[in-house]
Amino acid sequence: MGAAMDFAVAIFVGVFVLGCLKGLIPEIVRLLDAILLLILRAPFRWIAHRWRSRSALTPYQRGLRRGTEGTWLLAASVYAASWFPVFLGQSLGDLAQGLARAPADYPGAAVFFIAATLGLLWTVTGVRVARRGGDRDWMAAFWAALIAGSCLGLLWWHWFPSPDWKFTTVLEIAAAKTFYIATAAASLVRLWLTMPTLGGGNALRRILRHIQQRARQLRPARPRSF
Repeated sequence: MGAAMDFAVAIFVGVFVLGCLKGLIPEIVRLLDAILLLILRAPFRWIAHRWRSRSALTPYQRGLRRGTEGTWLLAASVYAASWFPVFLGQSLGDLAQGLARAPADYPGAAVFFIAATLGLLWTVTGVRVARRGGDRDWMAAFWAALIAGSCLGLLWWHWFPSPDWKFTTVLEIAAAKTFYIATAAASLVRLWLTMPTLGGGNALRRILRHIQQRARQLRPARPRSF
């Protein structure tokens, strides 16, 4: 009798709770859908924001960003190549020879060389544009030097996952070192591009470079055809 009574009470409580939640379930589902859409849209919104912000940059600022990002990609690719014998069992030279003989058998090597080439072109293009002059200041150079020094310090004191930790893998250590080295290299290039020239240099040349950076590029109008 007591077990039957407890079972009846449990059923009554369950029906009562479901009745109370009946009106909240659609709201909970709608809230979960909104959160999921927000999570999925966030990366695309960030990319769109970055793309729109590039159009508002001056040529110097655009070159500075390209040089920094290209250096990061190039340094990360070059340092990652030193870990190829550990993860792939082959050196960079062996992968290059295999890629030349049978490109379809080495898709990872192809992606690596494409990324390294893109980083090199990105760096050269950005540095060439940024070195023509622009809004350089000591604070930008200071922050670049601080980030570079911090990354080099973290490398010096081995602030990355220790091999003695239980869940640490070689991949995590390689990723941490790659991030530190790439960020330090990119910050050093940014420091070089943002540090004001000591002594001032030729004033007329600096003025002409400044005008050239601020001037908009004019494109000839298309001839009308009847």
